[in-house]
Amino acid sequence: MSKTVELARHLETLHINNMYKTDFYWTWDKSDEEIDAVFTVADALRDLRERNKNTKIFNSGLGISIFRDNSTRTRFSFASACNLLGLEEQVLDEKKSQIAHGETVRETANMVSFMADVIGIRDDMFIGEGHKYQKTFMDALEEGYRDGILEQRPTLVNLQCDVDHPTQCMADMLHIIHYFGGVENLKGKKVAMTWAYSPSYGKPLSVPQGVIGLFTRFGMDVTLAHPEGYEVMPEVEEIAKKNAAATGGSFKKCNDMKEAFKDADIVYPKSWAPFAAMEQRTKLHSAGDQAGIDALEQQLLAQVKGNPAALMQMSDQDAADTVAAVEKQALATDGSQRDCFVQRYMAEIGWATNKPELLTDAAYEKARKKAGEESMYHADKNFGGKTGKHYNQQLQTGSTAYYSEGYSGAGTYWAHNSAADSACYGRYQVKAFLNRKAKLVTTYTLANDARQLKRQKPKLYAALIGAKRGYGRNEESLYPILAAARGCNVIVRDTFSPQVSRSAGQYIVTLDRGALTMSKKTVAGATTYMNNW
Repeated sequence: MSKTVELARHLETLHINNMYKTDFYWTWDKSDEEIDAVFTVADALRDLRERNKNTKIFNSGLGISIFRDNSTRTRFSFASACNLLGLEEQVLDEKKSQIAHGETVRETANMVSFMADVIGIRDDMFIGEGHKYQKTFMDALEEGYRDGILEQRPTLVNLQCDVDHPTQCMADMLHIIHYFGGVENLKGKKVAMTWAYSPSYGKPLSVPQGVIGLFTRFGMDVTLAHPEGYEVMPEVEEIAKKNAAATGGSFKKCNDMKEAFKDADIVYPKSWAPFAAMEQRTKLHSAGDQAGIDALEQQLLAQVKGNPAALMQMSDQDAADTVAAVEKQALATDGSQRDCFVQRYMAEIGWATNKPELLTDAAYEKARKKAGEESMYHADKNFGGKTGKHYNQQLQTGSTAYYSEGYSGAGTYWAHNSAADSACYGRYQVKAFLNRKAKLVTTYTLANDARQLKRQKPKLYAALIGAKRGYGRNEESLYPILAAARGCNVIVRDTFSPQVSRSAGQYIVTLDRGALTMSKKTVAGATTYMNNW
């Protein structure tokens, strides 16, 4: 007897008649037997395909996909599924349909469904809106079918809404069932559903919500771990608690990743945006409340305090709004400064006000030799009514350092060659070496980060490129922000590898004076010079 036949016989034992001509919005409104049925059919199709047997259930028909948010994996998975079952996929592009001319959801839903067997919809970016749109769409179809407008009633598959991502979560769950050798082996297994940093946009809450809503149905011990402020919908947490109580598993939350990882059998890392910010933004945009949006900007700005990676952890829109909020901030300095966005940002995250370890020249040389580091040199000229010596002293002891601008973005530029590379830029020189607080990243890595940012967070990328600065608006101006997102306070220039080193001959840009051990000595350099670093 083939595996497919065995699975088909098991399917006949399940009470699943209520699934006929109904939709699949989220997992927790399906019974245990209905979930079992989905897994059973998936295994049967897999068995047929592995044995090179025909899996086409339909001789014709359409599978219509509507993606209201960007997608790669889910988009191609849906297309593949349609093909596997014998359906042709048709993508509904709202910008290229009559929706762009004011056609209503009801009109569109009925129009596209005359020959459709299944409709997949992804709408996940706004709290309270994604599921609402899916439900409105399918309610229109239900009415059309009931009134005889449609001769058949397509089924909706939720390809991700603001609440759940059932297709991804169920696919992952089925993999886990196979990995551990059956459902009966899952009870007591610990699952760590953890927030994770991502350089892409702040993603929806639906995956972690889907995981805790589904995995707790199998008697597993599920821990949801995330930083403070990244809570998920409380109603989904309640569902997880009820599921765990019913199956003998457990559900708990924590803000400590190490605690979540301890003794975990399964770790599921995923990025998502703060629930409160997403919920609030949705309400403000719906109400046209500009003052409220401005206030939200200040709240977002507060998230940046002391968190260099915060900007990349936000949603694309929130991050762009935060850049605008940073630009509005006054820059309090103790010396003449250019209007430098990066310096404002570094002030927000706390790096601009850090100070170097400052030693006498003798103590400096002793510490440098012990650390096995080479000296780096920096020089300044007279600028903005201040002397070069003033800027060097500001670098050593000032409340903020002067952030110059250049090829590798704003910061303090250093060279290992005193005579040739530093002194020619200014009359007065200081020296320093990188201490243990220094965390390095190369321009090679940051160039790749910039390209990724442009693809994944276009709004933030545009906001950063457009941020006011004295130097040119190019990708190199993004390097300090991208370095900070990595937790790196030193940029190594002119390298063609992601590998960092502290070797002499490289140009260095420091963003945080805390990474420096400096000599108190300020000396006169060359008599000819070009510009500030």
